[in-house]
Amino acid sequence: MNYLCLQLDADPDPESTLCDWLLLDSKGHVIGSGQHCLAELAEHQAAGQEYRTVVILSGDRVRMSRVHVAAQHVAHLKTVVPHMVEESLAEDLEDVHVALPPNSGAGENSVAIVSHAELIHCLDLLYTYDLEPFMLVPEYLVLPGSDSGTRILVERDRAVIQFAEHQGTSVEPELLGTYLKLHFQEAANSTSEDIDQPADLQLGINKRPSLTLMAQQDDAEANRMLQQFQTELLSYKLEERLFTESPFELKAITAVRDRTRILNLLQGGYRARADDRPRFPWRWIALAASIFLVAEIAMLTTTAWWYNTKADQFAVANEQQYRALFPNEQRVVDPRRQFQSHLNRQQGSGFSAEFLYLMEAVTTSMGEQLLPIQSISYDAYGDGMVLDVNAEKLDDLELYTRKLKQRNLDVSLLSAAEKSDGVRGRVMVARL
Repeated sequence: MNYLCLQLDADPDPESTLCDWLLLDSKGHVIGSGQHCLAELAEHQAAGQEYRTVVILSGDRVRMSRVHVAAQHVAHLKTVVPHMVEESLAEDLEDVHVALPPNSGAGENSVAIVSHAELIHCLDLLYTYDLEPFMLVPEYLVLPGSDSGTRILVERDRAVIQFAEHQGTSVEPELLGTYLKLHFQEAANSTSEDIDQPADLQLGINKRPSLTLMAQQDDAEANRMLQQFQTELLSYKLEERLFTESPFELKAITAVRDRTRILNLLQGGYRARADDRPRFPWRWIALAASIFLVAEIAMLTTTAWWYNTKADQFAVANEQQYRALFPNEQRVVDPRRQFQSHLNRQQGSGFSAEFLYLMEAVTTSMGEQLLPIQSISYDAYGDGMVLDVNAEKLDDLELYTRKLKQRNLDVSLLSAAEKSDGVRGRVMVARL
């Protein structure tokens, strides 16, 4: 896995402000480098190339603190620590994000504090240009030489200080001497309280703090300030280290090499994906699911329309059949219920099952070709049922009689006469 490293010092103009970037492998070896504005940075990387984005924040955006955690609170470390630093905050606890280093536990722990507004603004800027950050780290936690005590990286506009693995800050160069004096005096006072010795003994000649001053070898201004600091900081044990790499390159290489033990601000709700497995193609699956869902809805809509059309056609056919059977009916609302009502009345009037049987045969034998029935007469004790039927032609009338005979009925075509609107016939139907 490769790592794309960049540093956000202030609010850059994503369309014009150039940003230094490095592309490194997992061991911190430089693969590529350049300068682009944020709007072009993601597009510049090779299409399909897998990498994680490591963002180094300027020191003035993040503040470090220390808390002592009792052993009984270790299980609830992430819940307890924010309340421990609440008294030292100038803002409300709800307005800040508190992050812990890896492997924090009982005893002294470093804590990073950054405002939610600052963090969200930074993330919005990155996500807007398709830069999904894997790590967000303060610059003073990624100085090289973790075994060199207090390290100071001298740059043109600031001095970046790392006191311990997870403690540091950045100050203006002219304030470095004053800041170091106050810092170590405060540390000495704290130590003297712990071991009950005078503070001046803690800063004796044999216990002078060790400082490693670092700068880029080719940066004349940084080297000038380095020489000035060597004169101002004579009360410290000084070591000088010059690098061919730029300050940004030093921080980026250290961030990638020590990524497993560096404090990452992306914790809790800001946490990024942290494994090396290929990213699951949720976007493509969601797209496929959306296409399937649209197709399914379209199919269901088409099927529903087809069934509704068929239902309407059957409703029209039923009404036509009903009107053919009962031509004197003035209003047809529900043919099935109204037909059942007619049957109930007929049964209540003493009609036998014979009438119902013949009526069912007469209506179902018509099929889709409806023949208007002008009148029906029934004699339960005589010739059975006599129908006066209209047809467009004589063949339709004969076809109807043949269908009735197929129902094992005694069918006779009593008469057939041509009229101006077709043929009117009289048909007698009875059981065999």
